[in-house]
Amino acid sequence: MLSLDPIYTILLIILLWFLLSAISAPFEALGWWAGWYGGEVEPTVDTPSAPVRRSPALNVSHYIVFLTGIAGAEQEVYLPREKEFLRRVADKVTGAVIVDDIFPYSVINRALTHQRFFAWFWRYTVRRKERGGWGGFLINFRNLFQVAVSADFRYGPMYNQGSTALILRSL
Repeated sequence: MLSLDPIYTILLIILLWFLLSAISAPFEALGWWAGWYGGEVEPTVDTPSAPVRRSPALNVSHYIVFLTGIAGAEQEVYLPREKEFLRRVADKVTGAVIVDDIFPYSVINRALTHQRFFAWFWRYTVRRKERGGWGGFLINFRNLFQVAVSADFRYGPMYNQGSTALILRSL
């Protein structure tokens, strides 16, 4: 029987988690592209034939799209520096709407802690992160893999089209 030192066992578990995360990273983008999540893939973004009319009550001159950094696990929770940044932008830029309801690491705008198979794990990880534990490390790695999918020449075009459609819908 194979007996491993506890340190090697932990390192092996981390390595397996790392490999599994890397292999499964493009699945959500591929599933979105295949239509598994409902809705249809829009191959091109058409410009409207008629000009978009704005309500006179809304005096919007700018839209500012905020995408959280790789430490983000939920749409509505920001780091204190991000909250302060958004507050300052809102104070300084008049006539602007800040779009901050986008989770940039999911083409279907689903945060890690919402309606996922491993949502329980990510909620636990967020709690660990809030207490100063290792949770932030795992969240950063997971989101970093999504950035790698975006940069990949095979999966990137699908992922980036999904992200673009998500941003356009939010506007």
